Amino acid sequence: MADSSLFDAVRASILAQRNTPPIERVDRGQLLPASFAQQRLWLMEQLDKANAQHNLCVAFQITGNLNTAALQDSLNAMVQRHESLCTSFKWDADQLWQVVSPPSTSAIVMPQDNADTKADIDCIAKHEASQTFDIEHPPLLRCRLTGIDEPHHVLLLTFHHLAFDGWSFEIFMRELGVLYAAFSAGLPSPLSELSVQYADFAVWQRKWLQGQVLQDLQAHWLEKMTNPPAPLMISSIPKNLSARGRGNCLAFRFGAELNAECKRIAQRESLTDFMFLLTAFNILLFRLSGEGDIIGHLEIPPK
Repeated sequence: MADSSLFDAVRASILAQRNTPPIERVDRGQLLPASFAQQRLWLMEQLDKANAQHNLCVAFQITGNLNTAALQDSLNAMVQRHESLCTSFKWDADQLWQVVSPPSTSAIVMPQDNADTKADIDCIAKHEASQTFDIEHPPLLRCRLTGIDEPHHVLLLTFHHLAFDGWSFEIFMRELGVLYAAFSAGLPSPLSELSVQYADFAVWQRKWLQGQVLQDLQAHWLEKMTNPPAPLMISSIPKNLSARGRGNCLAFRFGAELNAECKRIAQRESLTDFMFLLTAFNILLFRLSGEGDIIGHLEIPPK
């Protein structure tokens, strides 16, 4: 059965959010608190600073004549445009704070490499992905340009999750393309200045998610996590204690008939596709382990 206390707490937080004023730009001269998502991620970072598991990496293949100077300028313009990329974090007075640095101090350096084979590019990409960030010193973005010959290049971008998430990729690449086209033609940036930044959202969030609303949500999860179950052990899956966050991704497709049946059941039970698939995955873990009380960790976008 569903836990009504959780629904009540979530409903109260939603109502509180609806009654808040719109997000507005705040004075950058004041202390800027981190959002709850940033604080949670920062705490996880402190537990294992040598682990690069919070890096988000992407490689883009570029074919054709490349204006490297325009690309470099475009990357720096993106850092100047999005404060989160030139933001550092510090803990003071029992609170995590954001420190937005001047863009001039967070310029992007884009090393360039020549690779003999695709395997060499893969090796460079893996090396970039494994390098940690110093989150007290922005920018929280690294760029590297490599390629086998002149018309074929690969742009490697590595972000820290504190400044970037999966939803940001499309926005970043779209704006980077607009800037590159303009700078290659000797034109100024056609992008208008952003009215609010993520720091403004964090201040707004801290204002409405407090008092009884926050206390109810905290009380629910503190009660639930007081006596958590033991780590899940599945005999058929060996536990690698040295994995240090390294995992893999298994992609597969549902057949049309199975996909339609899953959607039908989800709609009947008033579930989203995500809720239905997560339930199915938990059932699988139950069948493999025999444990009825399972705690799962899900990555959620901090943006």
